[in-house]
Amino acid sequence: VGDTVNFAARLESLDKDQLAPTGQSTQCRILTDETTLRYLGGRFKTQPIGEMSLKGKERPLITYRILGQVGVPAPERDSA
Repeated sequence: VGDTVNFAARLESLDKDQLAPTGQSTQCRILTDETTLRYLGGRFKTQPIGEMSLKGKERPLITYRILGQVGVPAPERDSA
C-alpha cells in the first residue's frame, strides 16, 4: 500500500474515532493535509484539526476538515 492510501486511511480513522461528536453524525467528514489544501486554492471553507504523526514520517502532518464550498450555503439538516 502506498503513502497516499495509507495516509487517507489514517485520516478516515481519525475523523471517525476522535473528531465526530458522540451520538451525532458530522455533516462533512472530509479531511485533508496542507499539501492538498494548497491545491484547493481557497475554494473551500476549512477548519484546522491539528498535527497528526504517521509511522514512517519524520514530521507530523497538519490536517484540516473541509466544511463546505466557499459561497455555497450549507444544506439544512433534518431535525428528526
